[in-house]
Amino acid sequence: MHRNNLTFVFSIFIIVIILPGLSIAQVSPDDDDIQFNWRYRAGDTITALTAGKINGESAVVVAANNIVYVLDSDGTVVANYTIQAQGKIYAAFIGDVDDDGKDEILLGTGWTQKDEINLNKMYPPPDGIPEEEDLLYMVLRSKGGLYVIDDGEVLQWTDVDQWVRSIHLTDINGDGENETVIVSGGYLKKYFKKYTDIIYKHRFCWIEWDVDSLPNSESECTCDICFWDNESERCYENKTWEECGWDNITDKGWNLSEVPSANTSIVIYDKTQGLLSKTDASEIDAVFLNADVLDTYFSDQELILGSEDNVYVLNYTGSVKTNYTIPGEIKYVYSFDAGNNMGEGILFSFINSSSGTYCIKAISRQGNVLWLYPLASDSDITAIYAKRDTAGIDEILFISEGMLYVVNNRGQLEWSYMFKYDELNLIKINKLFSIDLDDDCLDNFLIVSNKMLYNYELVGTFIKRQSADKYLTLGRESYDKNRYLEAKDYLESALQLYTEASYPAGVSDCESMLHDISLKLAGNRQVDAKSKYAKALTYYSMQDYESSKEYIIAAREIYEELNDSKSIVMCDTLMETIDEIIAKRDTTTTVPILITSTTQFTESDTSFQLNDIVSLLSDNALVSILLVMLLAVSMLSIRHHMRHKLHKSQKKKKPTEVKLADKLKDTPLTDELDEKERMDNWRTIKENLDKLDKL
Repeated sequence: MHRNNLTFVFSIFIIVIILPGLSIAQVSPDDDDIQFNWRYRAGDTITALTAGKINGESAVVVAANNIVYVLDSDGTVVANYTIQAQGKIYAAFIGDVDDDGKDEILLGTGWTQKDEINLNKMYPPPDGIPEEEDLLYMVLRSKGGLYVIDDGEVLQWTDVDQWVRSIHLTDINGDGENETVIVSGGYLKKYFKKYTDIIYKHRFCWIEWDVDSLPNSESECTCDICFWDNESERCYENKTWEECGWDNITDKGWNLSEVPSANTSIVIYDKTQGLLSKTDASEIDAVFLNADVLDTYFSDQELILGSEDNVYVLNYTGSVKTNYTIPGEIKYVYSFDAGNNMGEGILFSFINSSSGTYCIKAISRQGNVLWLYPLASDSDITAIYAKRDTAGIDEILFISEGMLYVVNNRGQLEWSYMFKYDELNLIKINKLFSIDLDDDCLDNFLIVSNKMLYNYELVGTFIKRQSADKYLTLGRESYDKNRYLEAKDYLESALQLYTEASYPAGVSDCESMLHDISLKLAGNRQVDAKSKYAKALTYYSMQDYESSKEYIIAAREIYEELNDSKSIVMCDTLMETIDEIIAKRDTTTTVPILITSTTQFTESDTSFQLNDIVSLLSDNALVSILLVMLLAVSMLSIRHHMRHKLHKSQKKKKPTEVKLADKLKDTPLTDELDEKERMDNWRTIKENLDKLDKL
């Protein structure tokens, strides 16, 4: 029995741990949900892909070698350009870089340049060249350039001289204007030779013959390796083998060596294409393949670079702020919204050095692991893209073995799909981009396989169902955290999408939660209104009629929202009473009124007001008790002060003075001591009101 109880508790614990990761069920689309729109064949292997708006029209930019094709949303080529540059175009970006209201196309090129300094590699050095000295004879370096297509004209920005890896348009330095940020770099190898003593190993071999005598009859000499020697009239068997050895020879010659290194640079242009800065990240001695911009919500932004087994975070001047070591080699790196108020995170794919498998990992800006998504051991990530979906949540799209995987910002797989063309699976996909090309609120997937560009669109009710599921999940999370207004917004969005997708189960879930939220919101608003009315009564008791009116008005507005007619009348009655008091006070005297016959505190008045507040707040036990305690302390303090003062005056007054006091009971008190005592009471009540506000 005890063991069964433990098993039950452990099972519940496992369910509690696992359920948060299963909050979004994976429902993959059918072939009817993914529509093939068009394909385009380029003249060469496609090396760069991007999409966006150019002059308000959707455009797809494809680069093949050094030729750029601009396609419209139907896949028709509307323009093409030849970039007169070495190498190939590997990076493309669409944006308004000069702030003229028109979008430009930015293109980054890259190639490896070989500079030969001394071609006499295998000959003795010329006269005058000393022995035992390294001579640089060849350099391999990554080179690149930046080109901009503006109004059909191709322009070159000459300040970039390394392989362009990434192009961004953002306010990187916090000056309120966007800058064009180019991250470039690559390998640098220097080859050396020196004429010195070199030990050569010489291999030499020889053949041994072994001859055995056989019977002296030629007719019997019939084996495969036998032969008859007529001269000796004998039969011989031929056995051979090869013997080899090594001999070391010392001689003068060229000793060749190479020194590899890496270089990274950050080039920033302003909107006039003027060079703002060009810096080398000299602290990074590694090659990177991808970079992104990390928004830190401060005055400036940061760059994240993936390089070998490290993620580097740099400021815009190229100085390394921090780095995170990864157990493998990084291929892609992105920034993304981690959600749940965790801010911007860092996402990267890498090959795990111990297991040899591809993984996608997400970490926070502080380096804490958020989640890890591993792939199968024989899978490779050939393309990846991070985007924000229609629900405002960042998604990670990646291709592995021709399969598209969609993972949300929590590392949960939302759905997957195998792209097909003519019933055949597209396996060799190496580029991916997602955008709504035709402005129909449906995502288009642009994928590249060698020379071919394919355009698919997510259609039908699937996208609505997916978005609705996300809104429902967010609504539940907000509800569990008592953020009911936020939950209401999410659930209303989910309800609309479920209705359009004709999904009754989702409609029912949303309606049920919305009904529950409306009840909770109404209850909270009732408590809020009662609290404000209680404060109005307290200020009324202290003769602070202006403050009392403010709280009455605030309480009445809530009661009107809740359509509570009885409470509205209650607010109106108190408001009329205050208005009468203020009118009478303004017309009868200009002397500061401390206590008058109209507003003088009596035991019965205090009891009535406390009973009224107790009745008012009886629906909410905890808040009611606290409010009533604070108000009771204030009222009892005033009542105790009035009783003490009355008792003291009656002891000192003569009968004739008492009668005189009766005649003057409506006369305002102006004694300085009474004024001081009144101010002490005011401070006590004010402190209680401050405590009330904090509640």
